[in-house]
Amino acid sequence: DGRPLPTILLAARSWSADLILVGASSRGALRRTLLGSVSDEVVRKAPCPVLVAKRHVTHLERMLVATDGSLHAEAALRFVAALPVPPTVELRVCAVSEMPVALPKAESRAATLLLLVDTEKRTAVQAVTKALDILTALSCPIQSSVRHGDAGRELADEVRRWVPDLLVLGARGRTAGSAVPLGRVTESLLRQAPCPTLVYRG
Repeated sequence: DGRPLPTILLAARSWSADLILVGASSRGALRRTLLGSVSDEVVRKAPCPVLVAKRHVTHLERMLVATDGSLHAEAALRFVAALPVPPTVELRVCAVSEMPVALPKAESRAATLLLLVDTEKRTAVQAVTKALDILTALSCPIQSSVRHGDAGRELADEVRRWVPDLLVLGARGRTAGSAVPLGRVTESLLRQAPCPTLVYRG
């Protein structure tokens, strides 16, 4: 009994839950934005990973894990590595090399841009490499991809093209501060992705 959000969170903490499963929306159509719903608040404040169920999945055949090399992304990967993932599941790891947002005004602008782009590319490749090392114990086939551009748009496009049955995200990326419950990319994908989405918290 009680208001949904505090009651769910109290139950999760009291029971030391490893995972909270919620529907995409407390009421109404599944296409409604998560913002303001009980599900959205649970994802933001839960002490453990939260799986938001969206469309019906009869068989888990494809899993997409997004990574940027952050501590949250690595924790999400370790969570996946500990799951009993069937050997028939196709698992794909994706990282995005983002274009720098701002550049200093100087004569060396072009050189600075090339350096920042190269750094971002190497960071994305390193994130994928580390992800593959973490997931090495799984017996399922694992693919990887590195995309270039805006992380939110590129990952959303990866979801549309690859059509996973489950999307796994860390709560926050490299650029989000500790005071931010969810990073910009996670917020965006949580709303856009049509598939069940697991957000790793904890």
